[in-house]
Amino acid sequence: MESGLFDAVMVSTDSMEIVDIAKRYGTHVPFLRSEAASNDYATTNDVLHEVLSEYEAKGIKFDVMFCIYPTAPFSTPGKLKTALDSLVRSTADSLLPVVSFSFPPQRGMREM
Repeated sequence: MESGLFDAVMVSTDSMEIVDIAKRYGTHVPFLRSEAASNDYATTNDVLHEVLSEYEAKGIKFDVMFCIYPTAPFSTPGKLKTALDSLVRSTADSLLPVVSFSFPPQRGMREM
């Protein structure tokens, strides 16, 4: 919200507790996620498709959409602006942040 990039910041959830928290911080929660977008097998694509479909049903379309996970607390306004600039200057239709891993990737996994 501090980046000033967004016309609206919305939260997609099926939890009334998260709805209350999200609204307290000034975001929009225009609908609750469906069971199909909330179950253990739902993908990010399922959630984004549902969000865009719900807005489109209300006649609202977006030129650009950000999907920011709650597990990404270091998404600063500056990083979001840099990401948007990178996307706009490219011919890509999406942008995904990645970071280098300082060890072989196998060391980041654990056998259960």
